[in-house]
Amino acid sequence: MKQHITIVFVSGLAGVILFGFLFQHPPLERVALQVAPVNEISCSTGNWASDATMHVYGENIRGGQALISALCASGGVQQKYADVSYTWALNEIDLEASIRDFEWDLAFGRRHLFEGTEKIPSGYTAIAEYAVYKAYLIFKSATDPDRLPEMKIGILANAESSSGHKVPKAYFRSIGLKPENLALRLYPNHASLRSALASGEVDVIGSYWNETDREKFPEFREMEIQEGLVGSQWFVQSTTFDHAITCIYTSILESLASITEDRYFQNINILRSCEQ
Repeated sequence: MKQHITIVFVSGLAGVILFGFLFQHPPLERVALQVAPVNEISCSTGNWASDATMHVYGENIRGGQALISALCASGGVQQKYADVSYTWALNEIDLEASIRDFEWDLAFGRRHLFEGTEKIPSGYTAIAEYAVYKAYLIFKSATDPDRLPEMKIGILANAESSSGHKVPKAYFRSIGLKPENLALRLYPNHASLRSALASGEVDVIGSYWNETDREKFPEFREMEIQEGLVGSQWFVQSTTFDHAITCIYTSILESLASITEDRYFQNINILRSCEQ
């Protein structure tokens, strides 16, 4: 009986394979919102005559799907590209290499990465940014900077982060504390800082803080340590700057800002408007 069942199963599987070979399903590479192996999603514009892909970079997945869906639905993007891909959260070495290779048509990231220097320009131009923000020390309970030397302090591992690394360290020095003498713990992102504070893994963190955070963590107490910080910006390539397509980008970014629930991303400042 077992032998009979095995023979039937193999025969059935062979039939399925043969059927699949004779009646192949259309290729799936252009099906909307395909997920690639590493931090990438994509969508099709429906322009089968083009083989060009628009490459977009973001710091995280948040908002990525809505962005590329809007780009794929845009007539101007459809005329030029067959697909739009969105990649996020590359490590800094790979990101710097991709910037040097002019891989991104539209990118969201830190100025120090995309602007380059006067001697070595990056080849990217900022087209939009979000409102300036403040840096804070956020305590699990009462604010008590006098106890910082005995506290476990969470900051970001990324030394280029303003609110999560540079500003907290500068504040410590300003009150006579050497960062190397403090119990600093390094974390990969702002979300993990908040989780560490909530779990009691640390007593205080250095980060930004907004109304969403205050609603989510009403028990935490923040202390402002610097204002007027400028965060990540949206960039396009300078060498292939296209005013018409940039106008489409900024229009979409403004539209997404008007519907997002994240209050920080609601306050977008367009640096190159469609009227220019």
